[in-house]
Amino acid sequence: MRSLTMADDPEAVEPPVVKPFLSQRLGEGLTTFRYVRQDDSSRLVACVRYAWRVVEPGADVLMWAATEDVTRLMQAADDLEQLAHSLTVYDPWTSDP
Repeated sequence: MRSLTMADDPEAVEPPVVKPFLSQRLGEGLTTFRYVRQDDSSRLVACVRYAWRVVEPGADVLMWAATEDVTRLMQAADDLEQLAHSLTVYDPWTSDP
């Protein structure tokens, strides 16, 4: 999950903030917040990532958002958190219609 969330990103401007995240539907996951420089400018991009490893049906789930507008990302933090809590994996081979 550290790889999926880029928790150890060597390109991050400062060490990413890494926290465990518990979702009722997907279980234990990891979330990170980090800043990176854009390739074509000196502007920073704020990035947030959530990741889970779901044993059944054997899936990795990743949700992310990134923007130059750090304030906007911070204002959306609660909405992103709610969205992360609402995610689930639908497996058509084991789920009832």
